[in-house]
Amino acid sequence: LLPVYANRELSGAGALAATVTVYGAGGLAGTAVFGWLGRRLPRRPLFVAMWIVYPGLTAALILLPPFIPLLALLFAIGFTVGAYDPLEVTIHQELIPPPLRARAFAVLLAAEMSVVPLAMLLYGFLIGSAGLRAALVFFAVGNLALGAYAIANRSTRSLTPAPRAAG
Repeated sequence: LLPVYANRELSGAGALAATVTVYGAGGLAGTAVFGWLGRRLPRRPLFVAMWIVYPGLTAALILLPPFIPLLALLFAIGFTVGAYDPLEVTIHQELIPPPLRARAFAVLLAAEMSVVPLAMLLYGFLIGSAGLRAALVFFAVGNLALGAYAIANRSTRSLTPAPRAAG
């Protein structure tokens, strides 16, 4: 979505480079802040907050903000994703039994990697047939649905850390 956004709504390749860079910087900042504060914060409220904030931020993309507000928005989206990812990986490592971790992480990674080209194909079709804004609406609605599922899912209702083994 960002390459089309940069090409159609902004000034092209330089704008694309700036958007990707700012998104990445937000992700790095979010990961660093989570690394610093993550253990001090209760997991469930943090998890819920991230799944409320992230879809809301992605929905703001529908407005097709100009360059500077877009950069701020992408930094915030990157920050949220950057803070969420280490929380998600920590939870997976605690919930998946050690003998199954390698296989479980391989399946998770394969699923994530298979979604990327399918999403690119879908968004390409949507942009070509209905336009950029329609694709952004689909993206936002998809994130809202994922967020609602993640929050309502029974397995995420208690995200307390697993007890540490003595030793």
